[in-house]
Amino acid sequence: THSEHAISSLPAEAVWAAIDGTAIQGKLDIYSLRSLTGEINSELVIYTEDEFAKNWVEAILRSDKDIAFEAIEIYAMGGDGTAVKANKYHHSDPSSKVNSICIIDGDSRQYESESDRVYRLPGEEPELHVFDQIMDKLDECSGMLSVRFMRDFKDSEEIKKIIEDVGMTNRDHHLIYSQIGERVGFIDENIIRSAFLSTWCQKYQNEVKELILQIDKYLPHIKR
Repeated sequence: THSEHAISSLPAEAVWAAIDGTAIQGKLDIYSLRSLTGEINSELVIYTEDEFAKNWVEAILRSDKDIAFEAIEIYAMGGDGTAVKANKYHHSDPSSKVNSICIIDGDSRQYESESDRVYRLPGEEPELHVFDQIMDKLDECSGMLSVRFMRDFKDSEEIKKIIEDVGMTNRDHHLIYSQIGERVGFIDENIIRSAFLSTWCQKYQNEVKELILQIDKYLPHIKR
């Protein structure tokens, strides 16, 4: 099928994609399939495990003004195994003119490998790692978060209290940003997530630089 809707209710392990005689298990969207068949104009493809990891990698790369971000395509693959397999197929294809790498989550059971171009995000569970590290610096960044939540800077104490309350009551870290958005004033989860990720990149520049340094040889840079 060419319809993502037709397979949306299926578990990832029930979906297979056949690409030039190679079968890859897992849900792949139309855009990620384009990367595997060479129908892209970018200089680098990055495969990640899920949407949060994709957003995190985007925030990290955008934070470095020397990186030509518009020449990079990043895909959320719906599973670490799928991301690793897609990356392996991509960079082992002799006809491919575009480099690819894979960045797995900190708690992934897949292996990091320089030769296979598989790298790892910091921490354990990505959503929780970012949240916990922002919590550690909440006193100094609540104002910044308030503005990024589309609230006034003077609301920073209220925002701080909301984040602390959600942190204490949350039982599913995948919902933590949507819960904050609801409490702040029904702000879209993507805005809350983006605010946390941008703030994390500013406050944890050493971790940002560490990941960029690992993959720097594949990154397109702005020519000055």
